[in-house]
Amino acid sequence: MWLVFALSSLLIAGFAVHMTRLIRQRDAELAAAREQALRDERIMAMGTLAAGAAHELGTPLATMALLAGELANDSDLGEAAREDIALLRQQIAVCKGIITGLSRRAGAERLDNTEQPAADRWLESLRQHWHAIRPQAGSRLILGSDGDVPTLPADPRLEQALLNLLNNAANATPAPIEIRLAWSSDSLCIDIRDHGPGFPAAVLARAGLASFPAHAQGSGVGLMLTRSAIEQLGGRLSLINPEDGGALARIELPRQPAALTP
Repeated sequence: MWLVFALSSLLIAGFAVHMTRLIRQRDAELAAAREQALRDERIMAMGTLAAGAAHELGTPLATMALLAGELANDSDLGEAAREDIALLRQQIAVCKGIITGLSRRAGAERLDNTEQPAADRWLESLRQHWHAIRPQAGSRLILGSDGDVPTLPADPRLEQALLNLLNNAANATPAPIEIRLAWSSDSLCIDIRDHGPGFPAAVLARAGLASFPAHAQGSGVGLMLTRSAIEQLGGRLSLINPEDGGALARIELPRQPAALTP
């Protein structure tokens, strides 16, 4: 009788411990889901505001382009001023291109119908586009794997995520930035490495889970938008301070089928 009582007590205690563990796990999952829902809601709200801002910016940009064109035709301007105006007109054209592309990207086809170029060619094209926006910045593309280069979806969300990371790296240091592409049988990895002071402890702790206060070089939401975009593509964003200094932002994505060699 005492043996049956002892065994029953052990079984009940084990069941209670197991149920407590399951309840705590469920509560943690619910909290994470609520946090993700709040982040998604905020990002959607920012997207709506961005669309409105893009529409309103069209008129002042057109005015700026007209005035810059008239200044460029002024025969009294010196050579240095003409170079500055040429750079100004280039940057205005870049801004107009970004705004024009918002509508096209907003109506883009589903991801499974998106063009899938070879990853190295797509990254090189993106790198040249970034240099047109930030001509003072330097970078180099490094291939860290051998064999057929995999493809990746030419998705606007991935493009914007990489541009955010490149801008963060360029803001941290004037030294050239390393863009490293590597792949395995099931994943593709893109590293953005700078040789600046590294990520602050607060950035490493939050890692894009929440926005930061606005600062002189941005609005403080770039990392949060970047992380959200990468997760929507089934990937993961990691922020690392390497032992030899600098900062490393790593994007890991599921690998697409290998590109065909012509």
